[in-house]
Amino acid sequence: VIEVCLVSLITSILSFGLPLLRKCSPCPESEANSGIDCPRPPGTYGNYVN
Repeated sequence: VIEVCLVSLITSILSFGLPLLRKCSPCPESEANSGIDCPRPPGTYGNYVN
């Protein structure tokens, strides 16, 4: 039981902690050939977006 709790704790720390160690990067400019899409276009903020 202790081993299962330890593995769960380590997995949780890694999955939630590792992204915090990396700096956020802005979305690239929207180009037709970039191949990288932003999750939301500029100007759409908030929880409920049309």
